Amino acid sequence: MNTPSNRIKEITHTAIMGLQRFYHNYDKIFPYTAKINNDVDFYAQGYSFRYAVISHIGISKWLIYHPHDKQHLPTLWGSILSEISKVDDIGDIALSLWAGCEKPTDTDIEIIIDKLINLWCAQKEGCNSVELGWILKACLMAIELNPESYHKLISVMKESYVRLCDHYNPTAQLFRRHKRKGFIQKIYGQIACFADQVYPIIAMSHYGKLYDDHNANTISDHVVNKICEYQGKYGQWMWHYDVMHNRLCEEYPVFSVHQDAMAPMAIFASDEVNHQDHGEAIELGMQWIFGNNELGKNLVLQEQGIIWRDIERVEPQKRTRNIKGLCCTYGIKSLGDRLTKKYMGNFKINYECRPYHLGWILYAWADKLKT
Repeated sequence: MNTPSNRIKEITHTAIMGLQRFYHNYDKIFPYTAKINNDVDFYAQGYSFRYAVISHIGISKWLIYHPHDKQHLPTLWGSILSEISKVDDIGDIALSLWAGCEKPTDTDIEIIIDKLINLWCAQKEGCNSVELGWILKACLMAIELNPESYHKLISVMKESYVRLCDHYNPTAQLFRRHKRKGFIQKIYGQIACFADQVYPIIAMSHYGKLYDDHNANTISDHVVNKICEYQGKYGQWMWHYDVMHNRLCEEYPVFSVHQDAMAPMAIFASDEVNHQDHGEAIELGMQWIFGNNELGKNLVLQEQGIIWRDIERVEPQKRTRNIKGLCCTYGIKSLGDRLTKKYMGNFKINYECRPYHLGWILYAWADKLKT
C-alpha cells in the first residue's frame, strides 16, 4: 500500500468527526447531506435511509479493527431496524442485509433475508449493476455468517451473479449500467458510471474468493485494470464510460467519495484475490483530495468532519454531462466534445458532504490502518 498512514489517519478522523455530527442531535435521524456556515456551523438537510445504512456498514467494519472508537461513533442499527418495514427498494434491503452481517449482533436478520427474496422476485428485471453488486455481496455475507441460510439465498445469489456476468462487456472490460428491455433503455444502459464498476468489483471479488471462481476473479481484475487505464492525470476516477463503444464518456464531476473510499475499497478487494497491486493508482487518487486537483484546493476539513463532495464544471443545468452522454449514446462523441468545448476549463467545488461518503471511508481503510 502506497498511501502514507498520516493521510489515512486524516481522512478517517474526518469521517469519524463527520458521522458524529450527522447522527447526533438532529430531529431528522438520517440526514441526506450537510453543509457548513462560516466554516464552522454544521447543518444537516434531508433524509436518506440508504446513507444511514452505508454509514452503519462502515462504522461496523471500523469498530472490528478499532474498538476504542466505539464511544466516538453513532449507533444506528436499532433505528435502521425500526425503518425496515417501510422499505420496499431492493437496493436498500440488500444494503441492510450487508449491514446486519458486517458486525453481527443478537438481532435476527431472517426478516431482512425474507424481504430480499420477496423483492427479488418482483424487481430483479429492473436491477442495475450497482444493485446487483449490493445483492450479491449481501447474499455472500449472509451465507458466510450463517451457512444454513445458503438454501434460502442460493437462488438469489446465483441469479444475481449470472445477471452481473451478463452486464459485463468483455470488449470494453466494464459493466453496463443495466440491460432493461426496450430500445431506449438498451441504449442508455450502455452509459455506465463509476459506481456501476465499484460495487460489482467488490461482489465479484468476494464471490471469487468464497467459491474459488476464476471467472469472477478475472472479471474483477479486468475492470480494475480498465478504470485505472482511464484514470486522469491528477488521479481522477472518471465518472461515466461508454461501454458500447469502449471509451470514456464524461469525466466530471469528479467525486471525492470515489477518490478516497470507493476506488480504494474496490481495488483492495480485487487485488487481494488476484494478487495484484494498484497502490500507485490509489495514492494518486488520494492526492487529488488533498489539493493535487483542478483547483489546487484541499477538500478535507478535518475538524469540521467535512470532505467537499466534488469538483465539477461551471455550466448551466448540467449541460455538458447531458450533451456528452447523449452524443456518446448515439456514437457521436466527437460532436458532444465540440458542443461542450466552452465549458471544459472552468471548475468549481460542490460545497456539501454526504454521510455515506464518510461511511465508505471507514469501510475502505478499517483494516489498513494500525492504531
